Amino acid sequence: MSEERRQGPGSTDACTLTTSDRGEVVVVHLRGALDYTVVASVRDDLQSALRRLRDRALVLDLAEVDFLDSVGISALIDTARTAGKVSENSEPLRLVVDHARAVTRPIQVAGLDGFFMLYETLSDALAP
Repeated sequence: MSEERRQGPGSTDACTLTTSDRGEVVVVHLRGALDYTVVASVRDDLQSALRRLRDRALVLDLAEVDFLDSVGISALIDTARTAGKVSENSEPLRLVVDHARAVTRPIQVAGLDGFFMLYETLSDALAP
């Protein structure tokens, strides 16, 4: 398991990213703001996680993300597309949103709630 703190220029909130392998899935847990100030480094970490997939799924646990902007949504879309290409899993990307309004509302407004596989809990997303 690894933990990284990301803080962009002018940002007062750090984004914490933790990655772990859990059998058939790679779990990336994000906490804080996923916005333009940290998205470049978060993208790099997500690319590292994607390289480890093979036939596994990637679970992004966003339950503790308290801000998601359009640049963060773009990173999630790119991650979903790449996961679909590199993983042979039928659900290559799963998002845990815990109905956190800071995450679900921007996804709904963008019309992407049908594009992403959304789960309420990490255990739901980990279930086969």
